[in-house]
Amino acid sequence: MLDDMTGSPAITAIKVVLAAVIVSVVAGLVCAQAPESSEDPDTPLIDQSVKIEAVAEPDAGSSEQQASKQQSKKPHHDDPDTQPQQTAPSLEATDLQTLRSRAGRLLRAHAASNDPKRQRIEQQLQDLARQCQSLATQLNESTNRLEAATVVFQVYHGLAQTAQALDAKQEWMDKLRQLVAGFDQGDDQGDVLVEFWQLQADLFELNQQEAQPVERRRLAITRLERFLERPKPAQIGSEVAQAHWSMLRAVRLGLLGLYDEAGRSGPACELATVLRGELHRDDTTLRAHLDRSFAYCSLIGQRFDGQLVTDDRNVWTSEGRHGFWTLICFWAKWAPASVAMLEQLQSRYTDLVGRGVTILSVRVDPWEEDQDDEHEAWPWPTYTQCEGATDLAKIFRVYGLPRLVLIDKQSKVAAIGGSLDILNQIETPSSSSSSGSDIQAVKTPPDPVVAQTATNTNESKPDGSDQTETRVSEADQPQPSTDKAGQ
Repeated sequence: MLDDMTGSPAITAIKVVLAAVIVSVVAGLVCAQAPESSEDPDTPLIDQSVKIEAVAEPDAGSSEQQASKQQSKKPHHDDPDTQPQQTAPSLEATDLQTLRSRAGRLLRAHAASNDPKRQRIEQQLQDLARQCQSLATQLNESTNRLEAATVVFQVYHGLAQTAQALDAKQEWMDKLRQLVAGFDQGDDQGDVLVEFWQLQADLFELNQQEAQPVERRRLAITRLERFLERPKPAQIGSEVAQAHWSMLRAVRLGLLGLYDEAGRSGPACELATVLRGELHRDDTTLRAHLDRSFAYCSLIGQRFDGQLVTDDRNVWTSEGRHGFWTLICFWAKWAPASVAMLEQLQSRYTDLVGRGVTILSVRVDPWEEDQDDEHEAWPWPTYTQCEGATDLAKIFRVYGLPRLVLIDKQSKVAAIGGSLDILNQIETPSSSSSSGSDIQAVKTPPDPVVAQTATNTNESKPDGSDQTETRVSEADQPQPSTDKAGQ
């Protein structure tokens, strides 16, 4: 079933997983776990069982108890002159770990709560961030300074993510940028941390825009690719290594969404494979997102053979487009971004035709004859996906709108994406190898009147391969069908 949402489905899904992965940077975890019982892969990673009472300040105990506890942790030295300088008890790593864990609980509770609890948790998060910010300037151990700064950055990033108003989101993000710009540890680890959070701020603002500016997306892709090419910081401990690994995963997820949005299916599918290879058994949510949002990867390089009866009762065949590029655009009236994309295509239609590009728009929402539709007169063939008709959305693994499929001159799937950037693949066709199999959609025999104008798609192609036809029994009374995609 098609999701009632706009924007790239992979972008939407990755935003959810990316938020959890960034939390793992704070916690220094190997992976971000989610409840295995979650049935919907688009469900936010929120622990609904979190209660406000569970994230209250821990009982500090008496000053004598704290002093005794801290004294027991101090190393014993026989010679007082050789005893290392001791930091204040509140600056010890154990206290930092407590703050770090509490930040994660507060962020989850903040995302799951409503006013007025939300405002109270928001104030607690700001207090915690200020406490960690103060720690970051006092700690002597560089690793602890990094962890304290990371907690601060994550708090403001989380507040920006969960803010409801756009101006509030921007306010928190501006604060994050200010803090990141002011953090300077003077070593490789600090540089990596600063660059990572700058990238996360850029990605956040880019994904907030309904239509991503092409140049900003291309610049973001370049910067994310360069981050992945950076050598691992030298001489890092196990905890920092785990945090660095979590950063790499977060960057890969962000890059994966941008690849998908731009229709760069080759790099997107390669990166999805890399991420799958890194999955642990408990990564059920991320696995579900990758399996669903990038199920189309198995279609890249395969030949699409199809025959449809369009809304004007003409026969559209993929064989008839052999030698031309074909752009299939999925849209619905409830997805304004998909309608806007068709309007952009209409303004470029003459130029695209001159470049040898044909267009087919596929409407996936129900259409009623008595409703007013101002989009009936597109200059290209249109196909309304009625019940019982050929389910192109299912064939091409379309789970959200807008969505575009680019078929090359050999009738093979070149790319699938969420923006008109996919047309760049016309100059640089997908290098993905073909398995030689076809994407097939088998239908019941067509209406006899329509069959007179249809080409015989059961005949063998010149290269000797067989082509399976897509047929619709009647244009106005489609019959039940069975759709399948060759793997």
